[in-house]
Amino acid sequence: MRKIFLALILLGPSLPAQASWNIFAPRKDPLAKEKELFQEGRYKEVIKDLGRDQFQYYRGKNLARAYFYIGQSYEYTDHLGRALGFYELGVKLFPNDLRLAAALALLLHRAGLETNAEPLFKKILRAHPNNAEAHLGLAEIDANLGFLKRSVHHYQATLKSVPENADIWRHYAEVLMRLRQFLDAEFAAKKSLALNPDPKTEMDIAFIERDKGNLDQALSLLDSPNLNSKYGVKAERLKGLWLLEDNQVAKAILTAKNVQRVSPDDPIAHWILAQAALNRGQISKAKKELGLIQNSQKHSFVYKAAQAFLQSIPQY
Repeated sequence: MRKIFLALILLGPSLPAQASWNIFAPRKDPLAKEKELFQEGRYKEVIKDLGRDQFQYYRGKNLARAYFYIGQSYEYTDHLGRALGFYELGVKLFPNDLRLAAALALLLHRAGLETNAEPLFKKILRAHPNNAEAHLGLAEIDANLGFLKRSVHHYQATLKSVPENADIWRHYAEVLMRLRQFLDAEFAAKKSLALNPDPKTEMDIAFIERDKGNLDQALSLLDSPNLNSKYGVKAERLKGLWLLEDNQVAKAILTAKNVQRVSPDDPIAHWILAQAALNRGQISKAKKELGLIQNSQKHSFVYKAAQAFLQSIPQY
């Protein structure tokens, strides 16, 4: 090869100028058009350009890139089965291409196929121990499977790379809540709320305050305008249940009636009123409220609980 290179240099003056320049010029990216379309979000055009017949023209890294572009384009246009097929073939042909491995792992995780996704995420971390996507994937998988301490470790590693992501802070807080690490959960939830005033996060903080024993603070959060903008009557139902649990019967009744102004046949409101009546020794009223939970809701937990409770009332 060295001899050929030297010969080309010696022959340079006798070669046409354009030919000499082309020999040393960088090759044009064969996927330049598809890359541009992909970056512009024109996924259907990427799919059209990268039809199956086109793959024969690519080799090595360019072929791996083609599988990635078409897989992502199918995924972003909600053709998940086709995306999965291209990812799986791409990973089979290029087992060391971590971008394809990550795309496949994320799609498998999205589909709930955790046992298939987990080894791919672990493979990525062996190559890149700080990869945020892989840590996040394992954090969510471990949380779903109940391995909460492992999940916390992966969330912490993720947040080192993406500390300004409010959703990740919120999900991290929820895992900490399940571990009953309420102070850490509160810190994480408030960090999330500072980044994004999401009503979901306010609801999480309300649950944390309740679990810490700060019921008044929890109830105050349920009255928050921001939280009510999303949850409305759901927040009012929860407030009634918490008041009832705290034996604040009169306030629980008022809250249930507030719910009924919006949702007259609300089963939770009837449940609260039945429990309140029973608390006051009003057995017939309790039975009436339980009976008002509609048969149309017979498959709901509240209906089944009401029926079981009705059967137990005569023993009082």
